[in-house]
Amino acid sequence: MIALARLETASGVAPLVDLLADENWWTRRTALQALADMKNVPEARHALGLILPLLEDTEPAVQIVACATVACLADVEDTSAVRALRERLETGASEVQWNAAMALARLGSRAGKLTLLNMLDRGYWEGLDLQYAESGSLVQRKYTEAEVERNLRSTIEAVSGLDDRELTNAIMALKQDRSIL
Repeated sequence: MIALARLETASGVAPLVDLLADENWWTRRTALQALADMKNVPEARHALGLILPLLEDTEPAVQIVACATVACLADVEDTSAVRALRERLETGASEVQWNAAMALARLGSRAGKLTLLNMLDRGYWEGLDLQYAESGSLVQRKYTEAEVERNLRSTIEAVSGLDDRELTNAIMALKQDRSIL
């Protein structure tokens, strides 16, 4: 699917869109990623209406990638995309909310500002526990230094286009951070 996306041809969109309905969540997630990679193909942008329902997929990993895909394919003035992302911001799991907030920021919306302000605070990330399944067991651990830095950098990148004093101040405070330059 990713190879098909790299071709960046209109004919590659339909097979990927068909896979959005696959029963395997990994397939749906990968098809979304491939469509996001095709952001310069107009036909991929036209598939947005078929992508929005995946923001409510039963699998959070699909919802997370759907947020990023919407951010890649939606136009800034697309109110249906902003509305759908706002719903994920209010009802999704933490990781879905984080990705919805960043997607909204990339679309020029400040709707996720409170979430983004938390995400621009190293202490926020250091205080969270990361939970995931590995080999059939639930793993709970703190974020590593590299993961905290990646999350901070991703958030900075997402909000870079927003003109907001509080977000800018939060980023400026990170200029003093030991790892964010």
